[in-house]
Amino acid sequence: MTYWKLIDGSDFIGVATSYAFIRFQTKHKIMLVCDVSEAQYIMHNEAIYHANWMVPEHSEKRGQYKTIEVIQIDEAEYNLLAEVEDYEIPEPEYVEPPQEIIVDLVEQITIDYLVDNKIKSMSAACHNAITNGFDITLSDGETVHFSCTTQDQLNLITLANMASNGAMEAYPYHADGQLCKYFSADEIAAIVAKMQMLIARETTYFNSLKAYIYSLKDKTEIAAVYYGVDIPAEYQSEVYKDLFLGE
Repeated sequence: MTYWKLIDGSDFIGVATSYAFIRFQTKHKIMLVCDVSEAQYIMHNEAIYHANWMVPEHSEKRGQYKTIEVIQIDEAEYNLLAEVEDYEIPEPEYVEPPQEIIVDLVEQITIDYLVDNKIKSMSAACHNAITNGFDITLSDGETVHFSCTTQDQLNLITLANMASNGAMEAYPYHADGQLCKYFSADEIAAIVAKMQMLIARETTYFNSLKAYIYSLKDKTEIAAVYYGVDIPAEYQSEVYKDLFLGE
């Protein structure tokens, strides 16, 4: 049995074994499992993909399935990436920010309605603060920026898992707007630590901010809340105090 990873541009799709390779049988017009040397396609989570190195697609199926990179890997990398496929990103759910309400023109709006909309707006701001990413200074003294979308987090967690197992001496990746380069295991660890701290800080801030918003009963006070506002002590969690007041 052989092991493979599926890559679509900069996106990691998943991993598969040689049992996932298939070909189109003309006689019965069905897909059949086949050997790698005969494969026209590979199946992953009920989706079908083609790679340029595979046997040419059948004329009846040509162009129906997306062409991606299917790269052979060893069992150790397969096991690491298989774990990453199930990794749950600790990122707050994105909520489309609602239109701001001018409080003094809508007196009929209830406090509960205003609180709910303000929390949705702050959730969107928290999501943006995370995905906007972070700056970090590398071992060569260069300061670079990394975005922190869900896919970025997944990519970095994959590299961190590989680095922790000593899979390679250096790991290819790229900062925003830069060409791909090799990063040492220590640099990967530092980048991932900075990413995890960003997520922890913004999520912790949002949770305390939400508790504060729920306490407000005045429409003007609710309208005045913004992402980054100082949070009163009684709504600061223990983690908030450690992260923001222990600096």
